[in-house]
Amino acid sequence: MYGLGDSIYQRAFVRQFPGAFLRTPWPELYCDLDVQFVRSNTSLRTQRKNEERTGVTYVRDPARPSEVLTIFYGPEELKKGSIVDAMTWQFGKAASVFDLPSYGESPVTEDKPIAVIRPATVRKEWANPARNPDPKYLTAAARELRKHFYVVSLADLEEDEEWLVGEQPEADLQLHQGELSVTEMLALVEHAAVAVSGVGWALPVR
Repeated sequence: MYGLGDSIYQRAFVRQFPGAFLRTPWPELYCDLDVQFVRSNTSLRTQRKNEERTGVTYVRDPARPSEVLTIFYGPEELKKGSIVDAMTWQFGKAASVFDLPSYGESPVTEDKPIAVIRPATVRKEWANPARNPDPKYLTAAARELRKHFYVVSLADLEEDEEWLVGEQPEADLQLHQGELSVTEMLALVEHAAVAVSGVGWALPVR
């Protein structure tokens, strides 16, 4: 799986295959596990950026893998169950521990507790506006949160590649240009008091 959220769910299964080679653009999610990383060479924008700038070591594909698992899900799989159900069928093992390592201190510290909000966006790679909640609810949530929290709006926008939908939520700090690395994003959400998001990686992180 190359999606960040999917890769977080996948971690619970990968940990049950010690010594495995894992093709992933997000090796930071698995660095405490006994696995080796193979480049995905994906064309997906955000994933490619992380793969190019990560400090984690990649290795070559194993010459003769004893077994190859291809993990995926689509409409047919989701008719039968959840994302985790699909992964259970394909890995052939049930997951028991869903976790992430700690990624250290938050890159944003304030006197107020921090609330992270993920604005509604659409990506050119997979334009599916229906995944988003109505943006007006995110706008209302951000406005209410600012009364008591330091609100950080987090996105990775790029002209003609990924853009905001609806009104931009109010925030004390906008990080909309992919300023944070994946480990910084995960640390930010780890230490935040609140996270508000539509479908996406922020949900399994919490």
